[in-house]
Amino acid sequence: MLDQLDDQEQIERKQKWEHTATICSLLAEINRDPTKKKDPFTIADFMPKFMDGNQPPPKKVQTWQEQKTIIEILNAAFGGEDTRG
Repeated sequence: MLDQLDDQEQIERKQKWEHTATICSLLAEINRDPTKKKDPFTIADFMPKFMDGNQPPPKKVQTWQEQKTIIEILNAAFGGEDTRG
């Protein structure tokens, strides 16, 4: 039952993206310069890559060392003071 609901949700999500992609491709095609782009725009040009069945790549998890470096950079950029000994 839950699998069917998940499948139905995926179908509805894809239909909504196809609707949005159709509008985007129409607007892009209206404004396309045929001397710069010879091929017409398609709906596929505006569909998210994860809608073809593939999931987006997992995000890289930051290490604590990377987070510390970012904080130090932000602290210096905003005029903060490093009070560590």
